Amino acid sequence: MIANQDIENELAVLLSLSNEMTRVRTVQDLENAIRLKLKKLFHLKDFTILVINSDKKTWSHFVSCRDDALKDDKQFQDYMSRKYDVNDQLFNMVLQAESFYIFHMEDMMRWAVVPDYIKYWRLLGIEYSVCFPLSNGVENIGVLYFQPERIELLDTLNYTILKGVASQISIAVCNIIANEEIAKRESERELLLALNIDIAAVRDNNDFLHVIKQKLKKLLTFSHTLIATVNDDKATVSAFLLDPESKSKMHPDYKDAKIFKYLINDGVIDKAMATGVPVVFDLNELNKNKTKELPLYLKVNFESGISQVAVIRFSKAGEAFGFWMIFFDKITALDDSKISLIVGLANQMWQK
Repeated sequence: MIANQDIENELAVLLSLSNEMTRVRTVQDLENAIRLKLKKLFHLKDFTILVINSDKKTWSHFVSCRDDALKDDKQFQDYMSRKYDVNDQLFNMVLQAESFYIFHMEDMMRWAVVPDYIKYWRLLGIEYSVCFPLSNGVENIGVLYFQPERIELLDTLNYTILKGVASQISIAVCNIIANEEIAKRESERELLLALNIDIAAVRDNNDFLHVIKQKLKKLLTFSHTLIATVNDDKATVSAFLLDPESKSKMHPDYKDAKIFKYLINDGVIDKAMATGVPVVFDLNELNKNKTKELPLYLKVNFESGISQVAVIRFSKAGEAFGFWMIFFDKITALDDSKISLIVGLANQMWQK
């Protein structure tokens, strides 16, 4: 009878959680469900969900139910906003676990390489935690970890129910990500329609520069841009539209750079010419090539503090006739939504 009662209790808990998870649509919904139900039900001090990013190389925080006082702490905000390498000892151990993994901070601090986030966990007072891998049924999508209020609770937790909780949370996370992607695409579509109206109203270069300044810089958070066109010789490009707010304007070689003809086959423009998506270059890495000097249009930007450039072609009937160069002060990750946005903007710009 006791065994049957335990099974009935487990099923009741999982059914209740399942009903709760079906109502989850946003990250805030999930956080509320965790705070109001899971933390109290299982006497949890901390509950955090980490998700693997679309690059499959890094993970980020998705939900963190900790002391609200920490939310205004700058160090905590930095810790929450960063991306972390999935290829570390703890993350791999959790993902490879058949069911769950329990870690103790003292053990991890003796590792040869201790990730920075684990060192920060120690500062937060995390001494132990239970971790479950999260999966969409095909591949791992992240990790959930939680810390019971007291260490002795590790021996009394119902890990069968918690494994079911992890499965329910996996479904909720997948649904949230899918909903966010749908909303992002809809927002992008509306944005492109609005920009299409702005670009259609452009009468001259000054109008075009105004659109770039007022709309595009805010969307893509870049420093400045440059539009270049292919010359009649089909082997070189020249500047067509210069950004008046370019950081390189004060460079001593800027006057020469803006009137110079540049070979397409320079290791940068030719790569952009070969594809319809933005090609991103780290100027610090390009500058390390001692056998090949940076082209002048990149040199004046690099020496003016620019770290990255994204280049996309303008083409018609498969033939490139120009290029849009987007310069960034810092190395900036361009996720799928930003790549898609740049492609859409480039298609609208060349039609103008």
